Amino acid sequence: MNEDLIIFSKIGKIVLKNKVRKKYFKEYSKKPEVKEKQKTYFKKYCEKNKEKQRKYYKIYYEKNKEKLKRYCSRPEVKKNRREIKKRYNKKNKEKLKRYHQEYNKEYHKNQEVKEKQKKYYEEYYKNPERKVKFRKYQNNYMKFKNQTDIEFAIRSRLRSRMRAIFKKYIEKGLIPNTRVNKQIDWKKVCEHLDKTKPENWQKHHLDHVKPLVLFDFTNPEEIRLANSPENLQWLTAKNNLEKQAKYYIKK
Repeated sequence: MNEDLIIFSKIGKIVLKNKVRKKYFKEYSKKPEVKEKQKTYFKKYCEKNKEKQRKYYKIYYEKNKEKLKRYCSRPEVKKNRREIKKRYNKKNKEKLKRYHQEYNKEYHKNQEVKEKQKKYYEEYYKNPERKVKFRKYQNNYMKFKNQTDIEFAIRSRLRSRMRAIFKKYIEKGLIPNTRVNKQIDWKKVCEHLDKTKPENWQKHHLDHVKPLVLFDFTNPEEIRLANSPENLQWLTAKNNLEKQAKYYIKK
């Protein structure tokens, strides 16, 4: 009996010690400096053991698929995950933007992906209702962007104008289709036109000071000069229609 009491008292002491330890570590881990230290350590560890962790989580996921599904379907967990994602996206906006741009470039270069997308859209637009719906959405989107986003409007207007000019050259086989718009320095063009824009720029036309008909687009340098910032200006619709293809040389 005495031996049983001794064993019981020893177990009681161990349980008590564990409770005290748990309480201490709980309080300790709440300290900001400790949190930062743990975060730094975990980050370094993850960088060193990427492959090891990937394998571990893959095995763990396979073993606990159902359990994880049940856990993730809980409303409070869903809400918490949404909040975490929002905070992360807000904090890493530029980083995510760069990542998605690079990923999309590489992804859409893949020939298999191109073929898959082509087949999908061919099947999708066989339905006339979808076609009409998409065209309506596209037109509304273009109108909205052309009225609110000046960079989008500049690119859209210039591309449309150049496409009409290049069409004749491409049909005659004078220039390859791949050259279209590649000689334009869009960054400089947009910066220049954004600085010189009038208040109601939406109602103004984009005009080429030296008309496009005076350039030889079989020469890539001529494409660049035609769309250089110095050769572009804002004009009212009336002035642009009066000017037409006239070119006044400054003396």
